[in-house]
Amino acid sequence: MPMKNKHSLEYFFLLIFMVASMKAFPYEKFPVRPLDGLFEVVSSDPSIEDVDPKLLTPELLYLKQKIRFSYMGPVGFDWPLRDEYKITLYPPFSKNYCKRHQWEYICDLKLTDAPLSYDGVLETERLKENSLSDDRFLNKYLKSPPYHFIMMYADGRATYEFFMLDWDTLIYSRGYEAEPAVAGDRNRIIVTQILKRVKE
Repeated sequence: MPMKNKHSLEYFFLLIFMVASMKAFPYEKFPVRPLDGLFEVVSSDPSIEDVDPKLLTPELLYLKQKIRFSYMGPVGFDWPLRDEYKITLYPPFSKNYCKRHQWEYICDLKLTDAPLSYDGVLETERLKENSLSDDRFLNKYLKSPPYHFIMMYADGRATYEFFMLDWDTLIYSRGYEAEPAVAGDRNRIIVTQILKRVKE
């Protein structure tokens, strides 16, 4: 057998082996930039609508809040697996936004109807099988290892840690310190929020 054909045949069988050994995982078929698009907060467990906004972290969003992630390009060779994004928050904005840490400046804008846009950096990572075995807040949703996205505002105001359940669904958990019942006690509340892709 000619050397060229022999190598081609070896490569073919190696490719077949690699494909056969891969676990059935629909996310492998996702486009290169699955987070690109418009999403809306459809669920918050527990609800934060009546929580003192001064207690909430900047990452927590109110129900029906729309947020767009727009791919801008790779950060550069010195930061592999990181992409630049534009993060856009759309009105209407809750009146409680201006009372929250890192969002107080929105009061200066008088809660304008104009969208608010910021620079962001996205890190991507494929989770291992047992990565969430100790996370009781997300385990009931994550039946198989999803894609794991960490989106950071370039100015450091907030960091989202998303898990993609399917093409249209993002989920994440974030905690805040509720007012303690007894001085010195900690009362950390974990909030799980779900975002759905908005059809455009």
